[in-house]
Amino acid sequence: MAALLSQSDKFFDILSPTRNLGETIFRFKCACCQEWHEGMPGFSADAPLYFYSIPAGERDSRCALDADTCIVDDAH
Repeated sequence: MAALLSQSDKFFDILSPTRNLGETIFRFKCACCQEWHEGMPGFSADAPLYFYSIPAGERDSRCALDADTCIVDDAH
């Protein structure tokens, strides 16, 4: 797939071994800063999808959200 994209359109790349024999490097282009980063990106979300199904005007009264927990309507 990467071969079908021009260099400017690529969002990932697998580089040839440069550090140790047989080691390959995965790199990706960050959608936020447009920089290339080496290693696997971390994937996370600010809240679970269910949180966003609650209307924005009701979230403060129906949801408790912190870094580890999301409680909706005292049940989820």
